[in-house]
Amino acid sequence: MTRKHLLNPRSYITNRPNGRGWRNNLYRHVVTTHGNKGHNTWIQGSYQVHIQASYTDGNGQTQNGESNVRSTASTSIRLLKSNKTEILDLLPNSVYTITVTGFTYTGEGNFSHTVNCTVPPGKPSLPGKPRRTQKPKTSSFALQIRPASERNGPVGCYHVIVIKTDKNSTEGLPEPEALQVYKTQGEAEKSDLGYAAYIAMARTSEEVKTSSDVTLGDGSVTSCKGDRTSRDLTVDDVYDEDYVNSPLTPDSFYATSVRAYGPKEDGQPSFSASQYTTPTKTAPPPPDSFLIPIIAAVCGAALLAIILSSPWSAV
Repeated sequence: MTRKHLLNPRSYITNRPNGRGWRNNLYRHVVTTHGNKGHNTWIQGSYQVHIQASYTDGNGQTQNGESNVRSTASTSIRLLKSNKTEILDLLPNSVYTITVTGFTYTGEGNFSHTVNCTVPPGKPSLPGKPRRTQKPKTSSFALQIRPASERNGPVGCYHVIVIKTDKNSTEGLPEPEALQVYKTQGEAEKSDLGYAAYIAMARTSEEVKTSSDVTLGDGSVTSCKGDRTSRDLTVDDVYDEDYVNSPLTPDSFYATSVRAYGPKEDGQPSFSASQYTTPTKTAPPPPDSFLIPIIAAVCGAALLAIILSSPWSAV
């Protein structure tokens, strides 16, 4: 004869998530539940897993994150044997508080004791697509960087990527995170990829938070020193390399993207990349200065000839 009981489960961590062991920010946690002790009987019911997340934001403050309840949808649970539920899609940079309750036809049982599950920081969130803020000049144009959310963990360095194209379109370019990027404009322009992509600027997270406006092509030298693409960039390349913001070529198309890198560590740095901007065309070059007097003289002579040849000139 089957006996009915409230389910009073206990929960355990049986598999701790590893922030660097899963791709695409997919994290897993396993909760093991047990029913009432001492009853070698069948119980018909189900379990619900209660999940509350908290995380540390970019200012070092703890914030409440996602909260939800997930059902194990168990219809028959054999007591004295474990029932494992795998929780998917946990977010990085989170501390999860997990409890379990059991349900039968008589109602909800007691909450299990609380289990805390810590997921380390992971790949940074996507930065926003940059925005052009002023009319382009012959060798430069202004850009506004849109920082990434630090929900997935802190951002240590931003790279502004410039891509010279031969048309007013980004069609045919690889996805932003797969783009082959060079350290200098000269190296990029020697490549035979059909585009020339290079790192124009490096800015720390603090600099981007203070001022998000930059000028591409202004000749400045920047770095994320002190806080790390193609040949994969090492930690020293990302954080300690100096990058020259070389002048742009007049009358040419340039797209941009921004890469957000995680904190400086010893291994290969992870990054996220914004979507490309629509290519901006720099202004055409002005006439050469030595031609200005010649042009002025020719125009003056032509004007004088018109005046002399007019019928009113003989009056």
